[in-house]
Amino acid sequence: MAITNKEIIENQLRRINEKCKLDLQLQTGSDNECYLSSNDHVLFSNMECYRSEDEMIEYLCGFEDAIGYFAK
Repeated sequence: MAITNKEIIENQLRRINEKCKLDLQLQTGSDNECYLSSNDHVLFSNMECYRSEDEMIEYLCGFEDAIGYFAK
């Protein structure tokens, strides 16, 4: 059974949330585009920057890279 893009994104978010102690959540808008939201953190509160699943995977990869860079 193949892993879906949504599962990849959920795994990325889980890792990011654990590392940064955030509560980012994936929301789905129209046309299956998705965005991040968070009730806990002002920076990400209602941040509706819509991306396709592929774009969100790339965005979260960059996010994880930045976390790793600044955690050194």
